[in-house]
Amino acid sequence: MLTVHYGSSGGIYNSTTEVFSEDTDSYPGAAAKDEIFAYSLATGDINDDGFCDLAVGQPLDNAGGLANAGTVKIMFGTSTGLNAKDTVAVDQDTANVPGVPEKGDRFGEQLAVADVNGDGVGDLISATIGEQISGSSDRGSIHILYGPFKSGAPAAGGFVDSGSVDGIGEFAGSALAVGHFNDDDYADVAVGVSDEQVGGKGAAGRLAVFYGGSQGLSATSRVKLFDQDSPGISGAPEMEDYFASGLAAGDFDGDGTDDLVVGMRSEALNSAYGAGASMILFGNATGGVTTKGALWIDQDTDKVPGVIAAHDHFGWTVGALDTDGNGRVEPLVGAPGNAAGTVTVLKVRPGTLEAATALGEGDLGFSAGSDGDAFGAALPH
Repeated sequence: MLTVHYGSSGGIYNSTTEVFSEDTDSYPGAAAKDEIFAYSLATGDINDDGFCDLAVGQPLDNAGGLANAGTVKIMFGTSTGLNAKDTVAVDQDTANVPGVPEKGDRFGEQLAVADVNGDGVGDLISATIGEQISGSSDRGSIHILYGPFKSGAPAAGGFVDSGSVDGIGEFAGSALAVGHFNDDDYADVAVGVSDEQVGGKGAAGRLAVFYGGSQGLSATSRVKLFDQDSPGISGAPEMEDYFASGLAAGDFDGDGTDDLVVGMRSEALNSAYGAGASMILFGNATGGVTTKGALWIDQDTDKVPGVIAAHDHFGWTVGALDTDGNGRVEPLVGAPGNAAGTVTVLKVRPGTLEAATALGEGDLGFSAGSDGDAFGAALPH
C-alpha cells in the first residue's frame, strides 16, 4: 500500500492524505500475495509538464507472465496531485525499455530520477538487480529511461549491464544515489554492488560511480570503481561487509559539488560482527568523487556518540538532508539495530569530522521506544 501525504503551510500533520494500492479503481495491475507494491519510490518531473511525478517500484511483480520480473508504476503529477487514472505500468515489454521481462529480473528494485543527459528533463533510473547477462555469470543492470515520458513510455532507453563493467557482477544496483559530483551539466549516478566479491571475500562490496554525458550513461567510459582495496579507502575487504549497501548524496562541505555517504551495514569491527560503519567520499569540480579527504565513521570514531556493538548495523541506511536550514547538507547514518535504533547526524569537511549528534525516538518527542523498533531503517536520500 502507498500513502501520499500532501504538504501544506502546517507541514503534513493533519494534511490531505490519499491511499493507493493495486486494488484502487483504475490503478494498473492487480493486488497479489508477496508482490510488495511500493517497495521503492522516486520523484521528479519525467514528462516535462512542470508537475512532480512518482515512480513506484514493484520488483517482485509479475510481468509478461513471469514471476518477480518486476514493474514500475508511474503516477504522473497534476494540478490536483496524484490519482489512479494518471498512472501507467512500465516493464521491460514497454516501448523504449531495453530487454525483456525474465523471471527474477527484479526490475524497479531501486529507483532514482535525475537529468543524466542534460536535456532539462528528468530521466528515470532503475536498478534491475536480478538481470542475468546472457553468456556470463554477471548479474544486475541499470536501466536509464530517458524523459520525457509520453503515452506511458520513455522517449528512449539506455542500458548499463554488469557484464560490460569489470567488477560489478553480483547484483549490481543494490543501492542508488544521484548527484552532481563534478562541475558539468549532467547528473551522475552512484551504484552500490554490495554483494560483489573483492579480494576473494564474498559480499565485501563495491561502489561504481557513472558520470552523465550528452548521451547519458556509458558502461565503457566515465565510470569509477571503489572498494576497500582502493587506495584511500579505510579497512579491508571482509566477508559480508556489504560496502555500498547504502548510498546518499548531497553537498556536505558547501563547495558546490555533491558528495557521497557510503554505508557498510555489516562491517565487523574487532570482534563485533555486524557493528557497521560508513564512509564519506567527497566530490570535486574537476575530478568527481575521489578518496582525497575521505572519512571513516563508526561508533568508535572520535566525536561520534555510542560504542561499537555487534549487530548495531551502523550504516545499514544512510541519508542526506539539510537538517538545520543553513544550505549545507548533512550526511545521516542509521543504526536500526542499536537498541531501538538511532540516526547520527554528521557535519563534515574533507579530512575532518566537525560534529556528530545521535538521535533516538525520544530525542524527537516520541516515547523512547524499545529494542526491535528499528528506528532509522529508512532515511531521505
